[in-house]
Amino acid sequence: KNLINSSDLIIDALFGIGIRLPLRDNVAGILRTIKQELKQMQSIKREVVIPEAPEQPASSPLILAIDCPSGLDCDTGDIDANSLVANETITFIAAKPGLFNFPGAGYVGKISIAPIDVPETLPELSQINIVVADGEDVRAMLPSRPLESNKGTFGKAFILAGCSQYIGAAGLAALGAYRAGAGLVTVGTDSEVVKALAPHYVEVTWLPLPSEEGFTSDASYESLSEVLPNYKALLIGPGWGRAETTRHLLERMLDTPLPPTVIDADGINLLATIPNWWERLTSPCVLTPHPGEMGRLTGVNTKEVIQHRWELAREKAQEWGIVLVLKGAHTLIASPNGDLVVLPFKTDALATAGTGDVLAGIITGLMAQGAKPFEAAIAGAYLHGLSGVLAGCTHTNRSVIARDIIEHLGEALRKIEGR
Repeated sequence: KNLINSSDLIIDALFGIGIRLPLRDNVAGILRTIKQELKQMQSIKREVVIPEAPEQPASSPLILAIDCPSGLDCDTGDIDANSLVANETITFIAAKPGLFNFPGAGYVGKISIAPIDVPETLPELSQINIVVADGEDVRAMLPSRPLESNKGTFGKAFILAGCSQYIGAAGLAALGAYRAGAGLVTVGTDSEVVKALAPHYVEVTWLPLPSEEGFTSDASYESLSEVLPNYKALLIGPGWGRAETTRHLLERMLDTPLPPTVIDADGINLLATIPNWWERLTSPCVLTPHPGEMGRLTGVNTKEVIQHRWELAREKAQEWGIVLVLKGAHTLIASPNGDLVVLPFKTDALATAGTGDVLAGIITGLMAQGAKPFEAAIAGAYLHGLSGVLAGCTHTNRSVIARDIIEHLGEALRKIEGR
């Protein structure tokens, strides 16, 4: 206890990645003692409140975990109740899934990956292809912005979204695409949605489409077939609804050559009702499901999706031949060739309606500028996560709404581009 009270730093290096839970009693007792002492130190600090005094730095020592916090299963994310909550975890060679899966992800703090002197020819290393995205990676993925340019230089994005029940989704997606740098964004939707949104989204161009009871109908196919060849990227699904006539439209579109396409939200829900839909895709495709939507696509319940998300993301991206963005804390992006990227962000600021529409718009905007689908998905999801963190700093996580993510995209881009 005296050592804890007199320390500025506690290094947790009792165990590495090979533990079995639960921890042995003697080890659990050591961690429990440290945890109780830290809790007592924090409670004392809270009790001594001097209103007029300047805020003092935290008196508790920082906790640095080596490889993973002791008591964390680095494969599953399971955690021993006595484990310490680290401020930072330095892990070696590669990312481990358990560092990014809850409940363990709540114990690791900031994650850093450090190299060690292991032969690159080691067979086991060739099987590790999990990458943690960082700002330098994303900077290299962003489309160039030549000074001698016009709106056509940066691509045209078409968004097929919105219905009478979910009017705002189309506008959020369109602004996401614009803030990501698209030169022109067009939304195709029900005429009543156009009337409601057009006065508030003056940068967007609009294409009113035939509808039935407020839902985009199968009769829209001819109009879409004429205009879509003029666009560099297509987004289908935000706030689209699940009407049968809309499903028929989607099914017809699957058999039609399309621009590189992002399918989100109700587009995914409708896709899940079409047998062997992946065999009918004619263009590069990005899917952006949350765990519930992923469950509908795979026939697996949401709990199992979360529990096995690493395996599912990689397996289904390869099986379906698409880029898969499996959303959540530490979003995963999987490619058709088996690559898997995890984001460093976990923030409840993004747990609010409309943020998924913004993400889909950002990815579409990057694809309109010429970014390849996998790179657009990584860069778009990273910018979205960083914008969520920045918005939380401005408003507090509790108060963030989807429009705040859009408003902080410029700041996120400035940080990435180093301007």
